[in-house]
Amino acid sequence: MTLANTMSLIRLASVPMLLIAFYAPSESISPSQIPSRLGAFFCFVILLLGVISDALDGYLARSRREVTRMGKLLDPFADSLTFVTVFACFADIGYMGIWMFWLILAREVSMHFFLRPYFQIMGVVLAAKTAGKVKTVLQSIISLVLLAFLVLIGGPPDLLSPTIINYVRTGFYLAFGVVTLISWTSMSVYLSGLRTHLRG
Repeated sequence: MTLANTMSLIRLASVPMLLIAFYAPSESISPSQIPSRLGAFFCFVILLLGVISDALDGYLARSRREVTRMGKLLDPFADSLTFVTVFACFADIGYMGIWMFWLILAREVSMHFFLRPYFQIMGVVLAAKTAGKVKTVLQSIISLVLLAFLVLIGGPPDLLSPTIINYVRTGFYLAFGVVTLISWTSMSVYLSGLRTHLRG
């Protein structure tokens, strides 16, 4: 097992920890005030470490000449599963549209259970496209900023008025709409490549 693949497996193992931290009950808040400040903080730390790990494992694999077939599938799958989980949590508390979550989920399922395996079988390297890289950076920044915001407002005392929180919620809703659009823009590039490959 290479170091890069081990880091990807650790990211996969951290996904249940994200869910536990996000929905962990707290005596200081009601069930409607999920996540708690501490829960949001742990989610922020877990996601930040995951983002750093995602940036490092590819570099380590190339620099140590340990690029493997398994790693080419495992790394993007770990990244996608992490963010699909985070997005599900955000959609559940109203900071992301449910329809956005389902569109992104459909995109990721198509990528990892159809497109990537198909191109792997055909011996074609499915390189990351510009739109895909932009999506990864953007969703990382927005998710970390939102978790930091949830740390700020989680539990008593109320630091911000409900009006300000609603404005912020709308801003994040729009931001995740942009992420959804970019996700499917990158998907269209991969589908175009698939059509070209099928035509020979």
